[in-house]
Amino acid sequence: GFGLRNNPVSAEFYCFTHDDVTMWAGPELWNAALELAAKPDTGFVGVAGATSLGPDCVWWQAPDKRGAVAHQSEGLQYMSFFGPYGRALVLDGVLLIASRRCLEAIGPWPEDLGWHFYDIAMTLRAHCAGFKNYVVPLPILHGSVGQIGDDWQRSRMLFRKKYVGALPVALEHVAHA
Repeated sequence: GFGLRNNPVSAEFYCFTHDDVTMWAGPELWNAALELAAKPDTGFVGVAGATSLGPDCVWWQAPDKRGAVAHQSEGLQYMSFFGPYGRALVLDGVLLIASRRCLEAIGPWPEDLGWHFYDIAMTLRAHCAGFKNYVVPLPILHGSVGQIGDDWQRSRMLFRKKYVGALPVALEHVAHA
């Protein structure tokens, strides 16, 4: 996880990213993302996600994906376009912004899930607590494409077991941000 377990939440906003992310966004886009995160009903702000989550628990296989991420792999850079920006049910953890208010309301980071599915768990918990999650145009370069290995599958199965009663789930009325 991101080590929040032993560190009290004291800043007004938190930005969580993978360790291989380069920020491309300028100050205007960051300020807009922080203004959105500051709204009392905002949970998380991110760059990719979906408005539904099926029983497979894989957001990028949902029919209603959102966002875009630039990737770098084997010396090549390319864009992954997922869909329009706006409200989302769950967000990818490549970049997550949250207010202290949201983090305090939804409880501790899910350390039991390991390095995968913490993002889906946290953003789904925010949604269930009445917060709204958003995907916004905040350009980043992700230095990898991610790996779906045994650890990922173990985390997915733990997540499914933990949240099976809530799946599948979707936003009833999805409004663009």
